[in-house]
Amino acid sequence: MEILNLISKGLRLSPNIAFKKLWAWAYKNYANSIAKMSDMRASTYSEPSETSEDFPFSYVTIPSDEFLKENAPLIKELSDLFYEHYFNLFGSGWIRVYPGMRAYGIEDYKYSFEENIFDRKKWLQSHLSSNNFKKSQEIYLLIDANYKPIDWQLDFKSGYRWKESIWHKDIQYGHLLGADIRVPWELGRMQHLPYFAYAAACSLRGFEGFRNPTDYYKEFKNQVLCFISSNPPRFGVQWMTAMDVSLRAINWLVAYDLFCELGFSEDKVFRRLFIASLRDHKKFIIDNLEWSSGMRGNHYLLNLAGLLFLTAYLPTNCESTSTLSFVLQELNNEIEYQFLDDGGNFEASSSYHLFACETLMWCVYIINALPEEKTLSLDHYDKKSWQGKKKLLPKSKQRFEIDLATKKILLSETFYSKFKKIIEFSEAILDVNSETAQIGDN
Repeated sequence: MEILNLISKGLRLSPNIAFKKLWAWAYKNYANSIAKMSDMRASTYSEPSETSEDFPFSYVTIPSDEFLKENAPLIKELSDLFYEHYFNLFGSGWIRVYPGMRAYGIEDYKYSFEENIFDRKKWLQSHLSSNNFKKSQEIYLLIDANYKPIDWQLDFKSGYRWKESIWHKDIQYGHLLGADIRVPWELGRMQHLPYFAYAAACSLRGFEGFRNPTDYYKEFKNQVLCFISSNPPRFGVQWMTAMDVSLRAINWLVAYDLFCELGFSEDKVFRRLFIASLRDHKKFIIDNLEWSSGMRGNHYLLNLAGLLFLTAYLPTNCESTSTLSFVLQELNNEIEYQFLDDGGNFEASSSYHLFACETLMWCVYIINALPEEKTLSLDHYDKKSWQGKKKLLPKSKQRFEIDLATKKILLSETFYSKFKKIIEFSEAILDVNSETAQIGDN
C-alpha cells in the first residue's frame, strides 16, 4: 500500500518535479547503502588523538553562592536521584533504569526480554556489532568497577527495547503499540548531567547533605563512558536524529565546562575519549542535518546550536572555521524562515516558540562569547573544508561580518530585529510565574 500511495502522489506532480524527487530518493538510498556497508566493515568510533588535546575555551560558569544556597535542596534531591539512575520522563514517575529491569507497562502493553547482565564483556559482545565490540570493551573497562550501567536503548515505561547493533537508518519505530522511542531519546539527551556539577559546587561550599564533590565528577565520567561504550556511533536509537545528538553534545560540554571550573579536568585518558566522541557527534550532525527545502523547524535550529557549541569548544582549525561560518549563515536564514513578522514561531505552538527562543538565546550568547582566535579566523575560511550537503556560501555573499574594534561577530540587522521581536513575543505569552498557556503542539 505504501508503494501505491507513493505512485499516486508522484502522478499528481509535474514531470520535472517528479523526476527530481525520484532522483533524490534513488541517490539517497544509494548513498545510505554505501555508508552502511562502510560502517559494518570497521569500527565506527573515532580514534582519540595521540597528542594531548584540551578544551582551550570556557563559556559557562557556576552560579553564584546565593543561587546555589537557595536551590540546594532541589539540587540535592535531583542529583541524588540521577546519581542512582532514577529518571522521570513523560510522566513515568521516578524509575531506576538498568539492563534487565522489568517495566510496569503502558496500559495493556508490556514487553519483556532476557538479559545476561552479570558478565559485561559477554553482554557487550552479544549486543554490539562485531566491528565495534573491541573498542567498546576498552572504553567500558575505564568505568569504575562498582558502577551499575544504564540501559540506553530501553523504553523503560513499556519495556520495549531497541538494539544497539542496528544501523541508525534501519531502526523501526511506531510499529508496536505502547512502545515509545521518545523515552530512550529523551534519556540519551542527558540533560541531567549539569546537576552533578551544581551538586559538586554545593559540596565544595560546605552545604550539608551532599556527597564528596569527587563522587559527582566520577558519576559524570562513568555515565558518559557508559554511553560511549554502549552506543557506537551510528548504531542504535541514540544515533537516529541530529537534534538528539546535538542536545547530548551541548549537555556534555556544559557539564564538563562546569566541572573544569571546579578543578576536575586532570584525567587525560577520559578527556581524549570524550573529545573523540564529541568529534563523532559533530560529524553525525553535519552528515544528517535536518534541513529540507520544504518544511523544517526546531530540529534544524538545534542542529545549528549543536554545531555552534562543538565548534566553540573544540580547537580552532580550517574545518571548524568553515563550520562556524555555515552556522552563522544558516542562523541568518532560519530566523527569517522559522519566525513570523510579529516574532512568533511559525509552528504556532507556545511551547515550541519558547524552545526555539531559548535555543536562539544560547546561540547569540555563545557567538558573543567567542574568543578573538575564532572570530578573526572567519575572515579567511576555506569553503572547501565544509563537508555538509547544504551549501556554504563564499565570504563575499555572507551576511555576517567582524567588528574590527571589538573583534565580535555581527549577524545581519534583520537577525537582531527579528530576535528582539522573538523575545518580546516570549515575554508577552509568559505570565508572572513564567508559565504559558498550552497552545499548539508540545
